Amino acid sequence: MTSKISFLYILVLSAILIICHAHHEFLKDLNGTRKGDHANGLIELKKFLSYLGYVNPANSIHMNDDFFDDELESGVKEYQTFFKLKVTGVLDQETLNLMSKPRCGTPDHYFMRNSEVNHSFEKVHLSISSRYRLVKAWPPNKRNLTFSYSPNTRLDAKVPIVIAFRKWSRISPFRFLITHGRYVDGDIKIGFKRWDHGDGYPFDGKGGILAHAFYPPDGRFHFDADEIWDTKVRQGTLDIQGVALHEVGHILGLGHSADRNAVMFPHVEYGEPRKNFSQDDIDGIRALYPNN
Repeated sequence: MTSKISFLYILVLSAILIICHAHHEFLKDLNGTRKGDHANGLIELKKFLSYLGYVNPANSIHMNDDFFDDELESGVKEYQTFFKLKVTGVLDQETLNLMSKPRCGTPDHYFMRNSEVNHSFEKVHLSISSRYRLVKAWPPNKRNLTFSYSPNTRLDAKVPIVIAFRKWSRISPFRFLITHGRYVDGDIKIGFKRWDHGDGYPFDGKGGILAHAFYPPDGRFHFDADEIWDTKVRQGTLDIQGVALHEVGHILGLGHSADRNAVMFPHVEYGEPRKNFSQDDIDGIRALYPNN
């Protein structure tokens, strides 16, 4: 990973794990919690919102306790704003319901470590419309992307993933070509992983975080192997093609969208119908690559 893009992958807590254990059990008793309250589960919530880029640990002396401070209120308000919820800073049921839904593990926002100023963190400002977000583009001379599969990739996943690539080819300037060389040689490296798999973004077992992908030019693309994956849309399973479509958007440089109809909306549920590109997805990819 190059130093130029390393800020995209710096976690805001040292040795942080994705705090989605037990299907967000820490959220269940927080309805109505607000600034000034003490409540069990707020430590986990702060870590979760910090992981997603809504809470800056440098701005809080209460990151490791269950006190609802100013920074947490600010983070909750930003979360509510991004997802078009009622902005109160209070943990109402609608906010908690969305937080508890399975989702992509790629953060919604990023903090950059400022190593020269007391190891503080500064928010990375992304290009943003009312919904879509642009993070980082591939260079102009890179429009053919090769992809490779890790040795443990399930065979039935390959066709749905290729279909996802083909769909993005129709609305973007990219072509996707499988490489028959080494796994590490692909521009896009695809695999099914479990728990802590070495990229700083551990998975969490069934539910919670489903998959994640890294922005250009990193290209790593991981599914959580503990989920119940399927090649079709069925009740009680996750659609490989639908999730792949979302993650390829990150590979191309798109961040998460607040449009619930968009492929780039971060949440997806078991058995959820497969999405087609919304106008928001199309506008986002064309804004990121306007001259192609």
